[in-house]
Amino acid sequence: LGNHETMNVELDLRYVTEGGFADFADTPYEADDAELLAYPEAQRGRVAALGDAACQVHGAHGSGVAQGLIAARVLAEAVALGT
Repeated sequence: LGNHETMNVELDLRYVTEGGFADFADTPYEADDAELLAYPEAQRGRVAALGDAACQVHGAHGSGVAQGLIAARVLAEAVALGT
């Protein structure tokens, strides 16, 4: 991953172009998700919780890292396939 992709993971979307947002405009999301409501509607389909943000990793000792990495890979494959 490059630095801009890492920024996207951290929900820092300032370098995403209008075209980048348009690519994900039809991505479904939970309309009542309080976390997503903080973002403009055009950005909401780009947000995904993984690892610690999705409560997959125990912050005190790191267990669950493998599950977080698997979830990240599954998400990346789904995005690549357009599903």
